[in-house]
Amino acid sequence: MELYQNFIPDPMAISLENSWSHLSKQIQQLGVSGVFCTPIQIQNALNQAVQIGNVERALQQAVLALMLYICKNPKPIIRTPFPVAVGADEQCDPYGEPTTNIIGRDGQCVDVNGDHYNDGDATMLLECKIYFENDSK
Repeated sequence: MELYQNFIPDPMAISLENSWSHLSKQIQQLGVSGVFCTPIQIQNALNQAVQIGNVERALQQAVLALMLYICKNPKPIIRTPFPVAVGADEQCDPYGEPTTNIIGRDGQCVDVNGDHYNDGDATMLLECKIYFENDSK
């Protein structure tokens, strides 16, 4: 049996949670320069305001771990300003599953109800063991 210590979120964790949809939107809408259309303000661990205006700053100041995924485009219009981690050779279903198997601090996996990734449903946490058993059926 694994034991996990309680996690008490600091101001930065709370700020990131509250700003997550705005950060995600800005990262997804990046242009070639990697600059956000609208800067996002978060609080750091010392509760000081920090402006996030581009991907580099998000990686440094917000300590975000990004898994970059780009689908194969037969005629790319722009070149991405950062390296692609996975999937550059795959075609994408526009309503497909964007990300899977995000594992958090307590060993829980993130999923959405009924595999409907594009309907705005909230995410849910499951024990990864249960998640992987159900996923393999």
